[in-house]
This record gives sequence, C-alpha cells and structure tokens, in this order.
Amino acid sequence: MLAAFAQPPTEAGQVPQPTDATGQAQTTAATLAAATTRYRAALAEATAFQTQAQQARDAGATAVAAVSADRATVGAYADAAYRRTADERWPLAQLSVRSPGSTTDVLHAQGLAEQLTRAQDAQVARTATAAVRAAQFTDAARDAESAAAAARAEAAAVLVEVRGLVATLDPTVSAQWAALGTSPTATAQQE
Repeated sequence: MLAAFAQPPTEAGQVPQPTDATGQAQTTAATLAAATTRYRAALAEATAFQTQAQQARDAGATAVAAVSADRATVGAYADAAYRRTADERWPLAQLSVRSPGSTTDVLHAQGLAEQLTRAQDAQVARTATAAVRAAQFTDAARDAESAAAAARAEAAAVLVEVRGLVATLDPTVSAQWAALGTSPTATAQQE
C-alpha cells in the first residue's frame, strides 16, 4: 500500500514538491480528491440556497395574495366610510338638549361607530404589516438566489482549476497514476 505523507516545510517555508512520477501522481490524486470534495460541497450549497429561494418565493406569493385580499377589505371600508352621511360618521352630532330621549340611541350609535373605526384601523395596520412581510420574502428569495449563484460560480471555478491541473499533467505522471490503480477517492469508496 502506497501512502502519501506530507513533507515538512523547508527553511524557506515551502513544501518541496515530489520529483518522481509516483510522488507527483499521488499529489495529483490528493489534489483532485480535495477539488472533488470542494466541487460537491459547492453544488450542495447551491441546491440548498435554491431550495430556500423557492420556499421564499412561495411564501411571498402567499403573502401577496393575502395582502391583495386585505387591501380589498380596506378599500371596501374606505368606500363605505365615504358613502356614509355626516350623522352616520359622527352620531354625537345628533345629541340634542331638546330631545333627551334619543341620548341612549345616539350614545349606542357612537359606540358602534368607534368600534367600526377601531376595526378598520386594525385592518389597515394588518394590511401594512402583511405588505412588509411580503416584501421581506421577496428580499429573502433574491438573497438566496444570489448565494446560489455564488455557490455555482465556486463550483465552476473548481472545475476550471481541475481542468487546468489535468491539462498540464505530464504523461509520465498520468501513466504512473494509472499504474497505481487506485486513488484516495476510490479507496474510500471501497471501504
């Protein structure tokens, strides 16, 4: 069994490169195994970010639908408020010292008007909050898409690195590598 041991650094701090074909083949195999691991990790990261982006887009679409429904409700409230008369909007204006018997009705109507106003204000606040949440989902989807693109770019850079390494490989090193009959990745898969 052949094993590649890391060589200690020289006084200049550089690790000497093996000069024989067997050592270079082992170094190349280890380098390619590390690049394969980085490539797979980058692809897995890109897939995870892509999934996050899709989930954020789905949640955003649901939030936008909810916002549309809430805005329609707020619009109906506004329409109804616009169509009401002044007496309906401000029942206290109907209080009169001349007809004290109507005081109970006026106070009840005022209470209902205030309750409706509070409900409308709460609906407007919920709609505004839902719109902000919908925008946050859109931002999260965009950020996840950017991260996925960066991970895909990292994977592409690793491929370029591997292609560059393989293109400059000396034929004697390639032959020695083939003669070894195994690489660190193949050995790990057999176990």
